[in-house]
Amino acid sequence: MANGSQENVNKLAGIQWVVTGLALVFLMLRLYCKRTLGKGFWWDDHILIAAWVCLLVNCALVTEAISHGLGRHIAEIDRTTLPLLLQPSTHAGLFSVMAAALSKTSFAVTLLRLMPGTWQRVALWFIIVSINAIMGVAGISLYIQCSPMARVWNRTIPGTCWPAHRQTTFGMISGGYSSAMDFILALLPSYLLWNLQMKRQEKLGVVFAMSLGALAGCSGIVKVVYLKKKDKSDFTFVIADFKICTAVESATSIMAACVPVFRVLLKKALTHHQSSRSDLPQNYRLGSMYKNTVVISSRQLKSGVGNRDDQSDRSILGSSRALGILETHDVEIQLNNRSEGEIIKC
Repeated sequence: MANGSQENVNKLAGIQWVVTGLALVFLMLRLYCKRTLGKGFWWDDHILIAAWVCLLVNCALVTEAISHGLGRHIAEIDRTTLPLLLQPSTHAGLFSVMAAALSKTSFAVTLLRLMPGTWQRVALWFIIVSINAIMGVAGISLYIQCSPMARVWNRTIPGTCWPAHRQTTFGMISGGYSSAMDFILALLPSYLLWNLQMKRQEKLGVVFAMSLGALAGCSGIVKVVYLKKKDKSDFTFVIADFKICTAVESATSIMAACVPVFRVLLKKALTHHQSSRSDLPQNYRLGSMYKNTVVISSRQLKSGVGNRDDQSDRSILGSSRALGILETHDVEIQLNNRSEGEIIKC
């Protein structure tokens, strides 16, 4: 039994810190891409940073609870130390709820800057307000389920508490709604990109990148299932899987919100690669040639478009009508017939 408990503890601690670290890497890359665009950070970036901070605090509190027995079978834990386990675990629940709500809010705010239609913006505002309201109630319910509040983590204190099934119901409702919002936010970019003038392959790539939030929705569904099947008689052991799912859901939401911005980093890498391959010597040896016309086109953005506040977000969509009107300048270079073996200076 002890070996099983230790494996459970190692799994809980390991996955918590790994997903939190991965979320930080994605967040740093997002901020780097935004800085590369030269447009600075906006509200969605600050909200996402706050979401990661909440995820970090959740991870730290769960680690504190692990030191007092979280993840082990209840038979192995001294009952007098349960308050030391339950108090940080309860606080961790609040911060995990905040991390989930803020990460979804950040992505919704990003879409809010991109959606052109009125009804889409109204829908996004509804999602932002409702997800924060429902998750907020779920977080507060962790503390008001008992009177006095300290009885939540120390049942030796005289007082009253809600029936256990009521708190479980709150958790399932908030978790289910959170997952539903993940799937809706994952589908909205498809509508946004449907009529944009982009290459099909590029459009599918952007839609895929902006729809990764569905993975967070899947994690949320697994969390609800664990919450429903939680064994109350050995809750200190089985709650480990629930804690893992809450961390994975929030971390996945953060990473999914970061991925669309990576298009800037990818384009920069591809441009550098193509530039390095195009470094040719100044002399070219040509064979027999016929008269050719080469058209070199340069495009410039319409004056004033580059100063828009949402340019850094719209850049993830590539060239489209959303970016303004383009001016085109054509230059023709005439190459006449040359005898074989002649050297042309460029």
